[in-house]
Amino acid sequence: MLNFRFATKEDIQPMAEMAALSFKDYPFYTRFVKPRFTDEKMYLSFIRKVLAVQFRIDQKKGFGVIISDNSMPVGVALASPSLAENSIWDYLLSGGFKLFPYFKDGLLNDFLNQSDIAEKRY
Repeated sequence: MLNFRFATKEDIQPMAEMAALSFKDYPFYTRFVKPRFTDEKMYLSFIRKVLAVQFRIDQKKGFGVIISDNSMPVGVALASPSLAENSIWDYLLSGGFKLFPYFKDGLLNDFLNQSDIAEKRY
């Protein structure tokens, strides 16, 4: 039986883990992020960190829902106002500073630039 409940801040990391595993083969990540990593664990760690920051912002501005089947999480949904622009402060206050090491080799800059391009295109 499926159960639904509102997510809490304690759910952010498990949600990010589930989403990272779900999106690791997503073309956006495989094209722009994966080639920068030689280790699959480090690649997944980056995706997990990026998603955790975004999920914290979404949780603060909106809400999240955990979907479970027999007490086992099987899905997540996040909703936040689509017109709410996220500021640099939103990212920093939501753990974005943990992404600073990825600026060193340009990965985070490239990732953010490609994200902007994709957002404007679609």
